[in-house]
Amino acid sequence: MLRVSACSFVTSILLGFVMSTGLFAQQHSKAPSSPAVQAKTSDASAPGLTPVSDPATAAQIRELLEVTGATRNATLMVKRMIDQMKQQAPSFFPQDFWTDLSQSFQHLDAENLMVPYFQKYYSKPDVEKAIAFYKTPAGRHLVAVQPVIMQKTQGIVLARAQEVGHQVLMRHKAELEALAKQYQQQHGAGGPAPQSSNPGSQNQPK
Repeated sequence: MLRVSACSFVTSILLGFVMSTGLFAQQHSKAPSSPAVQAKTSDASAPGLTPVSDPATAAQIRELLEVTGATRNATLMVKRMIDQMKQQAPSFFPQDFWTDLSQSFQHLDAENLMVPYFQKYYSKPDVEKAIAFYKTPAGRHLVAVQPVIMQKTQGIVLARAQEVGHQVLMRHKAELEALAKQYQQQHGAGGPAPQSSNPGSQNQPK
């Protein structure tokens, strides 16, 4: 049981990290493809965007990520996430696991994954103008304050999102309970039980 719970913990945390950093933009496929191939997929998820005819160079994109603080912020985010994982993880996780995890993320090279997507929608003139702005005092100030604002507001936004979600759930409580009852009548006691509409009843010991 300990082995299963530990694996589930690590899997859920890592999946949450990948999704939160936007690296899970494409759907799973049977065979992985290169970033360049993935960047040529349908634009259905990006309405209104048209691939540019004069894409920026990879060097330009990397410079843009650097001057906007994206590279530095990603590194800080990984560190904070690993620290949070250590606090939530079972106590038997050894230190060499955390060391390995940290070093492995350092070799993730997220920039290499993102460059083809930037090149698809950013032209050379676009990136030149963006880099020029972020090198101005106003641009550098924006880069400096963004992570601070995000750090200070993420808890507030999350709390508000949970509150809104609970309000919606309560508005549909009677409907969901009726559907749950109908499901149980149709599938019988042997079928998979639907999740309770009461948010406080989940994961409670029986």
